[in-house]
Amino acid sequence: MVQLPSRGSVEPYFGVAVTIDRFDADETGRVILDARWRVYQTGDGRTVRSGCRVAVEQGAPPPDYPAVVAAVGRAVGDLAGAVAPAVPAGKR
Repeated sequence: MVQLPSRGSVEPYFGVAVTIDRFDADETGRVILDARWRVYQTGDGRTVRSGCRVAVEQGAPPPDYPAVVAAVGRAVGDLAGAVAPAVPAGKR
């Protein structure tokens, strides 16, 4: 678990926990990211929102590793795009 901010005395009001169930690329360059997430109040740990996301992105087959890495980045971006709107506005 990584907690942010890592320095200073300000504790965030909300936290995000992500559990990765699957994150891999196959021989065709297809990347699959399967994750569960929850937004919670840091003070009491109460879950505010939760969900799951399966992102599938197509890269090129190896040895085109830059294309696979780009697909990995798109999958992570897809997950972030699903989680970010779940953080309640106003107390970020």
